Amino acid sequence: MVDNGYKIVLIALVELLKQQGLERAGEVEGLNAYQALAEASTQARAYGVPLADIGLADFDIDSLLTRPSSTGGQGGDSAKNGPESQQTRGD
Repeated sequence: MVDNGYKIVLIALVELLKQQGLERAGEVEGLNAYQALAEASTQARAYGVPLADIGLADFDIDSLLTRPSSTGGQGGDSAKNGPESQQTRGD
């Protein structure tokens, strides 16, 4: 019963770190989540714990190192037509 409790706590912590890391991906603040998740992955592998058991099997930890690209939506096109692009046209 106690072992199951540790697993539940670990999974909850991993999910929280994944969420916070994705919210701050590519920022200094997101590095704490990256570092903690990378260590959890390293330790799990060292002790033979399947990454699926702790919620990391299908999660790319390295994705926390870069900001997600803006594709589509309102922000993508307007950013291209912002003040910087107007300056390069020589207006």
